[in-house]
Amino acid sequence: MSFDNLKVEKINLFLLALLTFFALVFAIFVPFFGFLGWAVLPIPAALLFISGRRRDAIICACLSIIALIFFDYLLAIFIAIMIIGIALLYNYSMEKRLKAGKVILLVLSVFISSIAFYILLVSLINNINFISEFINNYNNFINNLQSDPLVQNYSNIFGGSNFEKILEQTKEILRFLPYIFPGLGLVYLLIISISNYMISFKVLKRFGFNLKPLPEFGKWDLSWHCSWGVILGIIFILFPTFMDINNKVFYALGGNLLAVFGFIYFVLGISVIWGLFEKYKVAMSLRIIIFIILGLFFGFTAYGQDDLIAKIEGQGTNKKA
Repeated sequence: MSFDNLKVEKINLFLLALLTFFALVFAIFVPFFGFLGWAVLPIPAALLFISGRRRDAIICACLSIIALIFFDYLLAIFIAIMIIGIALLYNYSMEKRLKAGKVILLVLSVFISSIAFYILLVSLINNINFISEFINNYNNFINNLQSDPLVQNYSNIFGGSNFEKILEQTKEILRFLPYIFPGLGLVYLLIISISNYMISFKVLKRFGFNLKPLPEFGKWDLSWHCSWGVILGIIFILFPTFMDINNKVFYALGGNLLAVFGFIYFVLGISVIWGLFEKYKVAMSLRIIIFIILGLFFGFTAYGQDDLIAKIEGQGTNKKA
């Protein structure tokens, strides 16, 4: 099917609202690949807004969240505001011919500010500390993990004492994760923002709207100053160990910095490898095999980092005792 002669004016508003709704459902209910739903979510409204159908863009955003209103009306309102905000942002970037990197950072800022305002408003309306409540519920779930039916089934399969040791180690790792949720969340939102721009670029180009293209993946690069993020992260992680103190603030700062900048440099590393593949015309099948091997390697590395976190947590428990 060719889209060359397709005009935005010919597209039914209901179909675009339905596409936005399905993107929202995909984002909420599909694990691992849900980021694609969040990335696609603002695109129909952005397409309408850029084409001059501003009222239709607002209606599209509002129609797509009607079902969510019955479950969490505040979340529904903020998602609608986020969709409209990103649509306005793309319209502005088209007018000012902004570079791709700047647009991605602006999209990221819209996601972050929307989440921050939602948390703030929920806390004010319900007179609670949203973050504290979330962490308390999370910790309660971890503490009662052994009573979960699925965990009990695994315990029966793999045996008692060994499984209990694994479970305790897993609990220590999971208890540490909230300290680096900000960094992990930022990485997730960055993935969404980059995916959103790449998909928006393709979709808008089909309808004659040209955004500034991203550089070729093999040529992605950053200023050397960003390496300080990794260096500071390592310093914060090692400082309590060398000073023989148990301060989770340092571990949290270091973990968040390493989560963000580690991801960035991981992507840049893949970019360098991809550039070499392009230079030497490596077959796609061989590229996939190499990336699978690299994925297994980083998976084992991550397992080792989790073991280190468990040891850190264990040291902290022993010191308190």
